[in-house]
Amino acid sequence: MLGHGRRRGDAEAALGDALLGAMWVLFVWSLLGQVLGLGLLLAGVADPLRPRLIAVAVLAVAIVLLAWGHFEAMRVPRIKNVAVTIPRLGSGLEGLRVAVITDTHYGPINRARWSARVVERVNTLGADVV
Repeated sequence: MLGHGRRRGDAEAALGDALLGAMWVLFVWSLLGQVLGLGLLLAGVADPLRPRLIAVAVLAVAIVLLAWGHFEAMRVPRIKNVAVTIPRLGSGLEGLRVAVITDTHYGPINRARWSARVVERVNTLGADVV
């Protein structure tokens, strides 16, 4: 059984995670493909052509989504600046800058370089609290 931890290799865990993501995308888009099939049926598209169109559409969308997901997972997260006003905040905390790092999805992929780039990016923000 694939999994995480010392008894499992990172390559197997990475493959398992990738397959889990691919299966989820294919499952969801296969269901949406059935909706597309209904639309094609109602539009009068010939029966022999419908399954092929659906399969090609589902596969194309799945490939694009999986490639985009991989790209997003490997890049350093975007910075979003949000100004938060807190009424009756103590005067010593006025102008406090907080950096919040979320949704990092650490997993079996070696994230040492990625983590170093995240730290570099956060350090450029001049936050008082991380």
